[in-house]
Amino acid sequence: MSYEEKMAYISGFPQDQQQAIIDNLSPAEYKSLIKQAPSDKKMEIVHSLSGAADEMGLVVTVDEVTDDSLTVSMRNDEGTLVNRSSAGITVLDTGYDRRGIFAIIGAAILAAIGGIIFVAHKCFGKEKAE
Repeated sequence: MSYEEKMAYISGFPQDQQQAIIDNLSPAEYKSLIKQAPSDKKMEIVHSLSGAADEMGLVVTVDEVTDDSLTVSMRNDEGTLVNRSSAGITVLDTGYDRRGIFAIIGAAILAAIGGIIFVAHKCFGKEKAE
């Protein structure tokens, strides 16, 4: 379901039921909802979470926000990183390009198959009559 469809579904309920639905979301459902939200809505969500974190002595900072992902860091009063959370599709770039390795492996497999076919044809193939 898209973000707009989810919001339309939830908005069809009275205000008290809407809050009950939101309060009872599982962490996976909540992350999915945040992941699909537009950037401005994500910032509103982070702002509301920031208020709750302030009461616990934590500072919430937004490291990255796009329409596809959100990365948030939480630090204590001393500036020590306590937690870092990401919502969305986030794959860290390792810096390794493995296409060459896979090409070599693929070529070796094809060469091995070709060799097996050649040997099988020579050993078990029918000889031509002259």
